Amino acid sequence: MSSPETIRTERLLLRPHTLEDAPEYARLISEWDVMKMLTSPPHPFRLAHAQEYLGSLRDVPWSYAITRDGAMMGNLRIGVRLGFWLGKPHWGQGYMTEAVAALIDTYFDSTNADGIESGVFPDNPASRGVHAKLGFHETGTHREHSNARGGEVDLIGLRLDRTVWENRADWQNRRAGNG
Repeated sequence: MSSPETIRTERLLLRPHTLEDAPEYARLISEWDVMKMLTSPPHPFRLAHAQEYLGSLRDVPWSYAITRDGAMMGNLRIGVRLGFWLGKPHWGQGYMTEAVAALIDTYFDSTNADGIESGVFPDNPASRGVHAKLGFHETGTHREHSNARGGEVDLIGLRLDRTVWENRADWQNRRAGNG
């Protein structure tokens, strides 16, 4: 299940992270409004954490830096489940929906996966909106540890089935060469 080196959208380039991303990665993810919506990053998040994490991604498929005009804006990946975050200065401009849609398109085009799992905190309306726009449905709620929140929290499980994605009009238009 190999992933492409880069994925281009109308406004964005999804590319592998490099160690040069570490200062901006650490700056953007450590913003409390970003960090509180994530489960696994250590809190507080330091430059050394970014360097260690980005170094560990060298051979990890389906993991990308979200960039625009060369600037790193956030992160997304499909591992056990889809995960993503975007730096606060880039919120509200449709970048995350654009990036995640491109990743899902490429993932389903390149694999035989029948679906993608994800999760979201109940108090994260932006992420819930991205998931809803892209066709994810809720699969239930479970407890999961959040380092930033300092304990167990509710997480809404989400799933996108390949058949739902392939039946989207915009996906079919791209396949027909109309977009």
